[in-house]
Amino acid sequence: MLRSVEISAELTGPLHGKGFHNLHWDNVAAFDVTEERERMALRAVVDYWWAPFRDAKRGQAATALSQTPWIRLHLGYYCPQARQSGAFSIQTNMVRPRRDTCGHCDHLLATSKDAPTIRLLT
Repeated sequence: MLRSVEISAELTGPLHGKGFHNLHWDNVAAFDVTEERERMALRAVVDYWWAPFRDAKRGQAATALSQTPWIRLHLGYYCPQARQSGAFSIQTNMVRPRRDTCGHCDHLLATSKDAPTIRLLT
C-alpha cells in the first residue's frame, strides 16, 4: 500500500552572513524550503510503501504510522573554516529549544524551538 506523509520542521539561527555553514537537508527527494535571514522552514511530502507484516523482534503484528509518530531529520553542512562537511539531526523527542553547533569550529548552526511535525496524507 502506498502511503504519503507531510513532514515540517523550522530552524532559526545565523543561517547566512559571517561564518555561513551552508545547511542542507539529507535524503529528501521533493520539498519546499522557506528561507529568510535567520529562519529556514522545510516541508516535505514523502511517499513510502507499507504492507502488514509480523515483527519478529517484538513477536507481534507491525502497525502503520500512527497520528503521533516519532520523527528524525538529518541535516548536513559545510564548515568553511575546517573545509569539511558535517551533519546533525533534529527529532521529536529532544528537549527544546535545541542548539546545534559545528563539530569542527563550534559555530552556531541552528536552533530548533519546536519539534518537527508529521501529517498523514493517505
